[in-house]
Amino acid sequence: MSEQPHLLSRKLLSWPWAGIIAGVMTLLLKWIFGSNPLFTEIVYTQGIFSLLRYIWDYTIGWLPIPVLYVMLPLLIFLGIRKWRKREQKQLVWHVRLRRILLGFLGVVGTILFLFYLSWGFNYDRLPIEDQLSIQTDSLTMNALRHEYELATSELLKADSALGLRSGAITEDMLPDHLEKVLRETERDWLRSEGIVAPGRPRGRSFGPKGTLMQLGASGIYIPFVGEGHIDAALPPAMRPNTMAHELGHAFGFGDEGTCNFLGWMTCLQSNDPVIQYSGALAYWRETANRLAWVERDSVLADIEKLPAGIQADLAEIKAVRERYPGFFPQVSTAIYDQYLQAQGIEEGMLNYARVIHLARAWRNQRLSPS
Repeated sequence: MSEQPHLLSRKLLSWPWAGIIAGVMTLLLKWIFGSNPLFTEIVYTQGIFSLLRYIWDYTIGWLPIPVLYVMLPLLIFLGIRKWRKREQKQLVWHVRLRRILLGFLGVVGTILFLFYLSWGFNYDRLPIEDQLSIQTDSLTMNALRHEYELATSELLKADSALGLRSGAITEDMLPDHLEKVLRETERDWLRSEGIVAPGRPRGRSFGPKGTLMQLGASGIYIPFVGEGHIDAALPPAMRPNTMAHELGHAFGFGDEGTCNFLGWMTCLQSNDPVIQYSGALAYWRETANRLAWVERDSVLADIEKLPAGIQADLAEIKAVRERYPGFFPQVSTAIYDQYLQAQGIEEGMLNYARVIHLARAWRNQRLSPS
C-alpha cells in the first residue's frame, strides 16, 4: 500500500502526463494574466520574459546562423529515432491507441507551456497606447483619407531624400549591419518612452528564398528560439520595416498592429534615408490598401502619379508576391485569423491595420503643437 502514492507521483511526473499537466496549468495562467494586464506587465513581461530574453540573446543569440537551422534538423532526427523505437514494440491495438492519444495530448500541453512561458503571455501585457499615454478612437472615412494623404506626403518626402531614381531600392543601398541598426534604434526609442526593451534580440534573414512567403508570412517570430525572421526573398524596400516589425515581437509585443506601429516608428526614428523610406512605404501601403476597399479607382489613379522609383518598388513587391503566392493562402490566413482571436485579438487579421489608429493617435497627441 505504501508504494501506491509513490508510483502515482512518478507516473504524473513522467511524460506525457507532465506535458498534459503543464498545458492545463498554462491555460489557467493564461486566464489569470488575461484578467490583469498590469500584473502581466510587471510579473511576466518585465520579469520572467526579460530574464529569458537576456539568456537567449547572450547564449544561442551569438550563433552566426538562425537557431532554426540547428533546431529543425535536431527535432526531425529525435522524432524519427523515437518513432523507430516505438515501432519495434509489439503492442495490443487499444494500448497503442491509448499511447498515441496520451502522446498527442502531451505534445500539445508541452507546446502550450513552452510557447506561453517563452513569449505568449505578452499578448496580455499592457497595451502600448496605455504605455505611451495616447488614446485611439474609431477611424472614420474622413480620418482614413486624411491619414492616407499624410502617408502619401511622407512617402514622397522620403523618396525625394533618396535622390532621383527610376529603379527600385537595391541591396547595396541598405545600410551595413541592418539588423544592429534597427535593433538599437528600436530599443533606444522604447526605453526613451519608459517601455522595457530587454536584451539584444536577433532579426534573421531566413532562407531558402520564399520559404516563409509560401507559408503565408513575410516574417515570423519563433518564441521557442527567441528570434525574429524575415524571408530572404523580400525586396530591399521591405526589409527594414519588416525586420523592425519582427524585432517588435522579439522585444515582447504580441499583436500585429502594435508591431506594425513599432516598425513604422523605428524607421521614422532612423537617420538612414533608406530605412526611413521603407517605413514610409509600408505605412502608405497599409493606408492605401484600407482606403482601396471603398475608393479603389481613386487609389489606383494616385499610384499612377507616384514617382518612378516608388512605382518600381511597388512593382517589385508585387512580382515577389506573385512568385511566392503561398501554398494555401486562404487556409493560412484563416488559421492565423483564428490564432489571433484565440489570443484575445477579436479582430483577427484586421489587427494589422491597427497601426493606422496608433499612428493617428501618436500624431494628434504627441506630435501636435501644444
